[in-house]
Order: sequence, then structure tokens, then C-alpha cells
Amino acid sequence: MTRRTKWHWPQVNAVTFGAGGDQSKVFRNEEVKAPGFFAADPIPADAALLAREAIQNAWDAARERRESQAPADRLPFEICFRFFDVGGASADLLIDRLGLEELAARSAAVDDLRQIGLAERDCFTDLADGEDLRLLEVYESAGGGMGGCWGTPQSKLWLAMCSSGYTPAVGGRGGSFGYGKAGLIRASATRTVIAYSCFDGLAEDGDVTRRLLGMTYWGPHEFDGQQYQGWAHFGAGDSADEIVPAIDGEADTLATSLGLELRSPNQPGQLGTTMLLVCPTVDPRDLKRAVERFWWPALEEGGDLQFEVSIIDETAPPQRGGDAGLAPRPKSNPDLRPFIDAYQVATTPQDAKREQVRKHRIGPHAAYDKVGDLGLVAQLPGWSQPNSVESDDAVDDEISHRSLVALVRSPCMVVEYFKAREKSPHIRGVFVAHDAVNEALRQTEPKLHDAWEVNSDSADVRPEHSAVARFVRDRIKNYVGDFSRRLTPPPPPPEQLRLPEWDRLMRSLWRGSGGGWPAPPPSGPRPFTIQPGEQLVQAPDGRLELSGTARIGFSEHHDPTTDSRDEVEVVIRCGFVAEDRRSDWLDIDIGAPEGFSALPHKPHAFTGRLVAGQDVAFDYTCELYEPDWTVELTVDANFAVAGGDMDPNSGGNDA
Repeated sequence: MTRRTKWHWPQVNAVTFGAGGDQSKVFRNEEVKAPGFFAADPIPADAALLAREAIQNAWDAARERRESQAPADRLPFEICFRFFDVGGASADLLIDRLGLEELAARSAAVDDLRQIGLAERDCFTDLADGEDLRLLEVYESAGGGMGGCWGTPQSKLWLAMCSSGYTPAVGGRGGSFGYGKAGLIRASATRTVIAYSCFDGLAEDGDVTRRLLGMTYWGPHEFDGQQYQGWAHFGAGDSADEIVPAIDGEADTLATSLGLELRSPNQPGQLGTTMLLVCPTVDPRDLKRAVERFWWPALEEGGDLQFEVSIIDETAPPQRGGDAGLAPRPKSNPDLRPFIDAYQVATTPQDAKREQVRKHRIGPHAAYDKVGDLGLVAQLPGWSQPNSVESDDAVDDEISHRSLVALVRSPCMVVEYFKAREKSPHIRGVFVAHDAVNEALRQTEPKLHDAWEVNSDSADVRPEHSAVARFVRDRIKNYVGDFSRRLTPPPPPPEQLRLPEWDRLMRSLWRGSGGGWPAPPPSGPRPFTIQPGEQLVQAPDGRLELSGTARIGFSEHHDPTTDSRDEVEVVIRCGFVAEDRRSDWLDIDIGAPEGFSALPHKPHAFTGRLVAGQDVAFDYTCELYEPDWTVELTVDANFAVAGGDMDPNSGGNDA
């Protein structure tokens, strides 16, 4: 008698569309960003993806349900991650009910486990060695569940578990591409996920209120001489080609056999989904750090948003905190506290102006009267001026300090910690997007939802949406730069600069010379003429742009019969002026004339040869800047000497 299998694997059909089941590849080699000081405490990719994707999908569903409810009927949303072990006879029983022997036998027949997305030593190996079965239960309350008529594209369970890249997401939600399952899949060493969901019934769906479906996501492979796609389903049907979830009472019975808490459609708080992940790859404490880092805006909204995340680790022994809750507490994290302060600045009225706090309303832009609010904070002395020595030399971006701004939109998850500026003093900030631009910004996000892209190089991203993202990023960089420059302490006056040992040496030399140092000879006539050719125009968004053509040639004081030098170094720079001093340089695009080449070791510097009686022209355009700032253009020309440096005695010209 043939034993009924629990997992059903569709074979490859080469006369129809094909798709491999290894959905975890969606995020393969994707970098989980850890900019600036976050690089000192990076979060493993699997933990970061689980925190971002699993919570985002559940939270999107809960928010969608809330929109159809009266405020008094809305229940608090909670998602709980419970890590636990099952051993002994209970483990044997659960292994049988989950059909893990079937999966182990199939994986053993594959020559290279990496081909199907498994590690060389995985959960199956550990179970064969008598290890406990480790599981992760993800339980949500008041999430609404994955309803919709099964067998149609409106089924949320089908969209979440069985489709790829096909998700008609509601505008404004966190996710949009149907790849959220990849975060769950990567968190399972066996690439196995069980979903038990409870939802409001629909007449066209037979008034079903519960469904249970398991999916295994492996890569295409061969088994018993047949080619398989890599998908497998676990539910009520026996067909490999038709996915049939267990429903209602059958779903409850199967859920109970798997140790899952039953859900009732008559209890509004129990409408939601329980996910069971076999052999989790994520450490509970890494998950806690990831939740804090990416979800602190939602957690800090507290009672207003009714959003809560909890983590329970039952795998550690009691002396190491086993069965203890790992509640995310962002405020207790000193790295996150400045961002939380900046969030308060951005979202609440400020009664008094504080020196180390700034708030800016960003907008209007194009069709949007308001784009969002920006809160900035600094700490001097403190993290704004770290002890590490900074220079103009290239520094490893993974470990260097930066001014960072958390980008946040309606789901209240941090999309990205945007690197706004490299130079100190460093700033922490939060930009909170206005509801009106939420959808436009979402449309610019890649599948990881971890950036607002400014380049419209994709056919499905509208240029006007990319323009909003570019406007936001440019304004953030401008405001952060201005704030940082205003915090930079001015250099002491020259008369206050004293070097005692140098003074002693100079006094000794002065006494020995019997008088003093002779005065330097007056500088001679300058051999160059420079015409900066500046023009200032206002961009549509109100910022200013300095551009022009700088013309450089020999002056009447250069005599080629007595001075045969003709190789010249030209430097063109544009800097902000704050408190009567140049404090920082703007980015500048320079078009050099023919015969002049850029110096690789010196920014904005070019070398070439001048011909008597002929000028050369450099076209330049400075980056946009705010109209209340002052900038200064500097064009400098000097004779070049061996090694590519300027001749300090060449009588250079500076305009």
C-alpha cells in the first residue's frame, strides 16, 4: 500500500510557463545597508529581512482593515515572534506531521544542496543526528487575516504564498512587489513556511473563514528521474498541479496537530495569520536589534498607532534568559535615541529655538503643497564630533562617520538611513513624508524598499515620482549641510595662534641675527589675467545656481622672451561663506578646454599649456544652494612645476 505523501511537487512542463521555487534568491547578495556608525554593529541579513518584510506585510493588512472600521472598533495590532524547541517523542510526532522525512529524503538525492537553496549542513542533518526540532512561530493579532476568494487573484493567501512578482498592492502600503515572502523563506533553513489564517468569510468564497497551507520553496531539481520546479505545497489536496489548502475545521485540526493556537472568526482580535517556520536561521537577539533599528517610528508612536512587536526566546536555558521576552525598546538604544529625538522635532511643534535642533518644512514641489517635515539634532560635545581623526583622504565607507537622516513614510518603518553628509559636525535627522507624496515615493523604491531612487531608468517608474525623491534628497542634504556648517566652530584669530616652541626658536634666531628677519620682497606683477564670467540664476524650486565661463590667459606682464614657462595649473572651486570665512566646498562640474587635463590627486585642478595672446575657457556649474547662503567662486592660476604642484613663486593670479 502506497503511503500518502504530505508534500506535492509539480513537475517541469516545458510547453507552458515555468518558474523556479527558490524565492529566497530574490534577495540573494542584497546588501542590508549599515551606513556610518551602524557599520560597527551590523545586523545579519536574514534577521533584517525578516524584521522588515514579515512585519511590513502583516502591518499593511492590518492598516487596510482599519480603513474600513470606525475608530472605536479598531484593535491594537501586535506581532509576536516565538522561538521554541521540540524534542523527544513530541519532535518525532511533529516531524511526521510536517512530512520532514519526505523533504530530507528528497534533499539527500540532490548532489549539490546549494542548487535548491539549502546549506550543506542543514536542519535535516541535525534532525538525523537526534537534535531537537527548532521552530519559529510568527503570530499576529488584529491583522485581518489573508482572506479573499480562493482560486482568484484576490486571494491574499495565494498572493502571499504562491505568487511571485504579482501583487496588486493597495497604494500607500509598505510593500508593492509580492516579494515579502522571501524574507520569511530565508529565515527557514529548510525553506519551509506554514500559514494558518483566519479572516472574515465571503459568500462567493463559500463563507470559509480559516485556511492552512504549507509551502516549500526550493530550486529546480531532479528526483527519481523527473524534473521538478522546486515548489511544493502542503494542505488538503493530493494533486501536484492544483494547490488546495485545508479549510475551516480541517484547517483547525491540522493547526492543532502542528501545535498552533486555534483562531476563531468570532473574535476580532484573532483575525490574522500564524506563520510557522521550520528550523529558523535567525537569532532572537539579532531580530530584536533589527526590529528596533527599522521599526522604532511605529513603536514610538505608541497608543496613537496601536502597534506592538514582541519577541520570545524559549530556546535558551533559564539561566541565559530562556522563555524571557525580548521586548524591543528603541529608547534604551543610545544609537537610536538621537533619531527618536529628531522624529519628535519633525512631528511636533517646537516652542523655543534651540541651538542644536532644527526643523524644516520641505515643499512645495510641483503639484505638492507639502512634501514632508525634517527634524535635525546635534550633540556638541558628543557624537556630532567623534574622537576619530578625519581627513580628506578616502576613508572606508563601512566604518566612517556620517550625518544620517532616517527616511520615513506612512507605514512608519525606516526606509533608509540616508547618508546626507560626510564632514563633521555630524547630524542625526528624520524626514517624515507627507501623505500626499507617500505613493510617489513608494513607487521609486526597489524590491527591498530601502531607498527612494532618484533616477527614472525603469519603464515602470514615472519621472515625476523620481523628481519628488530627488527633491527630498537634495533638500535634506542642503539643510543638513547648512546646519553642520553653522555648528562648526570658527578658527581662532591669527593673533591667538601661538606655538611656544616655535616662539622660542624665533626669539633665539632673532637675537642671533642682531636684528630681525628682513621683510619679504613685494610681489611682482601677476603674469595671468582671469575673468570669472559669473552668472546667477534661480531654479524652479527657489534655489540658486552659479555658473559661467572662466577665461584665463597671459597678462601684459608676462614676457615670453625672458620667461619660457607655459605649463599652467588652474584650480576652480566654489565654497560657502559663513561668518566671514569659507567653510565648505560645493560640488562643481567643470568643462576644461582642449589641451587641459584633470589632476588625479587634486580636485577641480587642471594642467595644460597657454599660448601668448590666446585665452582658454573653462565652463563651470556649481550645485544648487539655498538663497539665504553666500558662496564664493575662486579661480586660481599658477605656473606648474615638476610633480604637478604649483610654483609658489610664479606670481599666480586669484579671482
